[in-house]
Amino acid sequence: MVTSACPREVTVPGGASRSLGPVVVGLATTLLAAGCGAPGGISQAGFAAPSVRLTLGVADPPGFYSWTLAEEFARRVASETDGAIEIEVTQGDEIRGWNQALARRAVDGDLDLTLLPAQTWDVLDVPSLTALYVPFLVRDEEHLDALATGDVADELLAGLDGSGVTGLGLLPGGMRHFFADGAPPVVPDDLDGVGVRSALSTTVWSMIEAFGGSPDDPNGAEVGEELRAGRVTVLDSMFALADGPLGAPAAAGDVAPYPLAFTLVVNDGRLQRLPVGHRQALRDAAVDTTAWAASTRPSEAQEAQELCERAPRAKVVLAGPDAVRSWKDAAADVVGGLRADPAVDALAERIDALADRTEPAPAVRPCHGAEVDADGDAGSSTDGQSANIPVDFPEGVYRKEITAEELIDVGVTAADAHAHAGVWMMVIRDGRYGPEDDQECPGSTYDVVDGRIVVTLGPEGPGCGEAAGQVLYSAGWRLDGDQLMLTDVRSGHGSDLLITGIFGSTAWTRLE
Repeated sequence: MVTSACPREVTVPGGASRSLGPVVVGLATTLLAAGCGAPGGISQAGFAAPSVRLTLGVADPPGFYSWTLAEEFARRVASETDGAIEIEVTQGDEIRGWNQALARRAVDGDLDLTLLPAQTWDVLDVPSLTALYVPFLVRDEEHLDALATGDVADELLAGLDGSGVTGLGLLPGGMRHFFADGAPPVVPDDLDGVGVRSALSTTVWSMIEAFGGSPDDPNGAEVGEELRAGRVTVLDSMFALADGPLGAPAAAGDVAPYPLAFTLVVNDGRLQRLPVGHRQALRDAAVDTTAWAASTRPSEAQEAQELCERAPRAKVVLAGPDAVRSWKDAAADVVGGLRADPAVDALAERIDALADRTEPAPAVRPCHGAEVDADGDAGSSTDGQSANIPVDFPEGVYRKEITAEELIDVGVTAADAHAHAGVWMMVIRDGRYGPEDDQECPGSTYDVVDGRIVVTLGPEGPGCGEAAGQVLYSAGWRLDGDQLMLTDVRSGHGSDLLITGIFGSTAWTRLE
């Protein structure tokens, strides 16, 4: 059996707000994890099933690509051992330096394995992986796939020897871009004096500083706080993720200064205590997972197009050859400093030579999200229902369950969908949004303005999150028996798709 995310119930008292991962809008929840079973018996390979249980830490929640890779690896390990090894995938804490915190837990043996971006390790004095982050050295995702599945990966991972962990694999994740809200960074001057949210890395941060930016690594709810305060205005991110924190994610598709590659590592002591066959199973599963990632991951071109289709205000442009050259010129001193190390330079030469033997990836094409009208509404409608039924808003207690699949179907990213799937409740009564004894986001209210319910969150509270004191959503309504459908739902803060998906995609059942 492979254990990852156990089933859970999500209960939302009223309309309080929270943040999960990079999601700008979330809703205060109580998470109740259900227990997961375990298989028994003897496998065909002769192992007791399961005879070994391992923990694998990742930084991101279910729905993110790192979690998908971790689950795939766990599934393959279980298959290699006929269920003798069970791997539990667990999420790290939402803190600054989150990747390094997970790495240290693996080194110390608190975690058996961890899956981390390769740039994590330069802060922890593992220099060999630095060659991956020589600016603009890795050309595109096809180039990244070739080096991850070839001999170069083994040389990059060899630098982990003696650190307390052993590298099992280097898994390709795609290319990184700079995203801003509304206007894409096209030349280095667009980062001059700007706060850039980027995972902590000595190498990557030195590159951002060479572009004139000020890197920082807020995580969780802090991301939205830093964006709202203007201390961070640019995200070092990817097409599959940027519309979580940003309402109008915009990037240059031909400016990809470095790749996302994950190191899959195992604690040395834990590895040595495993039988020889189990050690080999981990290595074989890592190789197979790397190959699976290289062959199944969507192309940059596809993910850019999907961003534009998913996010009404998204924008992908091409900076052009002259602008791309200006980025490379701005990073020249960083490149020179990195390649002054003979070991890094030798690896960089091998990576560079590999590009000549690799077919280029499909080119990213410019695209725009749906047209947005003057009121900020991206084509939402009341499905032909112009009048509210009943005329006055039907106060009461409402419940609904929404699955990740239902949220994905309306365009929400997989990461956001998994983070917000579950059972939700609303208490709407006497101008109050939430229960009388609401401890999560006290002071949340609603009003009816021009035939629309307008929900405003309280000014502060542990569950108010990033939308504290702001309009969460507005909507029309139709009540049919005990089924309430919120119509023409519009976000007052954060992602229209997420708010529409949660509150307006399916009906609420009236309980009282």
